[in-house]
Amino acid sequence: MLKAKLEEADLRLAEIKKEEYEFERDIVKGAANPRTGKANAEKVSKYLEDKLRAKVEQAALKKLFWSS
Repeated sequence: MLKAKLEEADLRLAEIKKEEYEFERDIVKGAANPRTGKANAEKVSKYLEDKLRAKVEQAALKKLFWSS
């Protein structure tokens, strides 16, 4: 049981690192205004909305899978 929890924690850590890399690539560097260096608020908002929507859909699918 402890081994399973450690594996789950490792998977979650890998997922967080991947999301951090994608955010850095897509928003911090990719959406930055070249003149000011600040991120475009619309792109940041859209990125966060898309990520949240994907997580909600994933949770709904898990719930559907486990209820049947």
